[in-house]
Amino acid sequence: MTDIVDINTYLRSMSTTLFDKVWWIDKIPDDINTIVDFGCAKADLAVLINRIMPNKFHYVGIEESRIMAHLARDNLDSYASDTCSWQVLPSLSAASKSNNFRNSVLVLNSVLHEVFTYKSESEIQSLMSQIRNLGFRCIAIRDMCPSRFNVHDHIEAKCAILSSSRGDLWREYDKFRRETKIAGVEYDEDTWLQEFLLKYRYEANWEREKQEKYLWNIPAKLAQYGLLDKYEIGFENKFYIPF
Repeated sequence: MTDIVDINTYLRSMSTTLFDKVWWIDKIPDDINTIVDFGCAKADLAVLINRIMPNKFHYVGIEESRIMAHLARDNLDSYASDTCSWQVLPSLSAASKSNNFRNSVLVLNSVLHEVFTYKSESEIQSLMSQIRNLGFRCIAIRDMCPSRFNVHDHIEAKCAILSSSRGDLWREYDKFRRETKIAGVEYDEDTWLQEFLLKYRYEANWEREKQEKYLWNIPAKLAQYGLLDKYEIGFENKFYIPF
């Protein structure tokens, strides 16, 4: 995995969509008392939720990155220490030693596409097996799936890119995608274009971004790893980004 070069840009981008990341808050059972935020970054989700519903949930942030985990602890220490109980831990295994997940919601916000891109097949299988077996009451997922352009929009979007200051970046990305495969998977033309339109703003972290695959068929992957054998989809919604 290529490191994040400009962590502030990365965190700022995630914080702009924070309200979208609590879409599930009115859909979980009333007796849910624990939020397990997998890939919590600096734990802004906990701060937001505690403002909406003070002292309602015990928050468990899971963060592999030591830098992010440090930021999360500082963030929670300065804001939430007196108003909610919290932990920041490096893995689900570590969290399971001190938590019962029977009345918990596992939150997977824009993290599964990173799991599927960067982790090995054995690591993915191990993680999905953990999720199946730890007994979470609910799982809330927000991530990206491929959609379809109509022909006119596809041509219009590509022409707009080529005539803008991002034209050279697109040509570099187009060359890159012809010479390699992102996460070993081939895309069709629509999906490559959507990937670029989602990524081009993050030039500071471009070496990482251009290698990352955003657009996975998430429901199909959940079925592949057996999660839909244990969980049924209770709510599903799609939003198409207006490029």
